[in-house]
Amino acid sequence: MHKNRILVVIVLVLILAAFSWFEVRPAYVRNKCLAEARENAVLDTNQPQYYKDDLIERTKLQDQLMEKSYLNCVREYGLAQ
Repeated sequence: MHKNRILVVIVLVLILAAFSWFEVRPAYVRNKCLAEARENAVLDTNQPQYYKDDLIERTKLQDQLMEKSYLNCVREYGLAQ
């Protein structure tokens, strides 16, 4: 009976660890990378050389920079290839 309880506890710990690694961690990393990418894109396009561009061009540039920054961040954490 005592061995069964230990086995159940071990299985539950393994299930929780797997859930954390495959569900919680990727969601946390994606949110962190998205926030970091937004911040980097805004900071990068807040430079004086971009002031001459109109708002639409700056927005397109921010989108491109944000996408690149997001992908790089996600790759650093091993969630994308």
